[in-house]
Amino acid sequence: MTSSLEVLKHNDLNHLRSGQIPSTYVHGKNTIFLSYAFAYAEALGVSNIFIGCNAIDYSNYLGCKPECISTYERMISLAKIRIQREIKIYASLLQLSKSAIIILGKSLGVDYSLTTSCYTPYESGQPCSQCDACLLRIEGFTKAGLLDSLHLYLSNI
Repeated sequence: MTSSLEVLKHNDLNHLRSGQIPSTYVHGKNTIFLSYAFAYAEALGVSNIFIGCNAIDYSNYLGCKPECISTYERMISLAKIRIQREIKIYASLLQLSKSAIIILGKSLGVDYSLTTSCYTPYESGQPCSQCDACLLRIEGFTKAGLLDSLHLYLSNI
């Protein structure tokens, strides 16, 4: 994500359904994040770690696969020193689609106008509506039967 590679733009999500690894894949990202989370949790004496992987992610982002999360959890059980109890990784969104996550967020009062998913937003901060993250977000809101105020703004320009 910090290389000179361009984030590809698309009109639909068909390329993601091909099973190819997207250009936005960052090698080892979740392993690194979980390593930091584990170190911090152990330093604080906390036994719960939460990660936001979901079903759409693990189809193309390999570090989001359920078996990767459970394997990392097993590794943590071998590496912990300061915490005597089990450290658990919760991937509460893992089995949910984007639309289910959006509906759950709405029911919990999430103000989605304060969130963004875009890899390449405009200087104004508005989303591009053509990167994978934008397309997945648009599809999620559409399937949830809700309007996304961020992308609604762009359609009115």
